[in-house]
Order: sequence, then structure tokens, then C-alpha cells
Amino acid sequence: MDEPDGQMQFGTVVRLNPDRGFGYVLDATETHSYIFVVGKALSNVEAGRLRVGARVRFRLRGQGRVEELMLI
Repeated sequence: MDEPDGQMQFGTVVRLNPDRGFGYVLDATETHSYIFVVGKALSNVEAGRLRVGARVRFRLRGQGRVEELMLI
């Protein structure tokens, strides 16, 4: 990972599996994708509005997992 933990980044949702409660976001440079878990990275209410192709801001923690994800 090039970005330090905790720094907000911009990206795009590239895969979403709402039935299983997770998805992937691609960073703005289109070089890294990261997994996020609904209920941890974003609320279930926000997840209902999330779509593939949506622009988001996100914060990483640990092994490339998204800690926080927000629609923009």
C-alpha cells in the first residue's frame, strides 16, 4: 500500500455483493483495490444507496481493509 493508514482517499466502487455484505473499492490511481464490509466501513442505510461505479471517499486500516467509506 502506498497510502498510510488513516488517510482519506478517493475511489470508485468496482464490485458489490450486498447479499454477503461486502464489496471492493478501487483507488483514484486505479492501481489498488480494497475490500470493505457493510456494517463496519459504512452503515446499512448508506449501503442501500451504494452502487457499482459510485464515487466514494475511504479510509484504510491494517491489511488493506477499508475502515470507513462515504458516498460523495
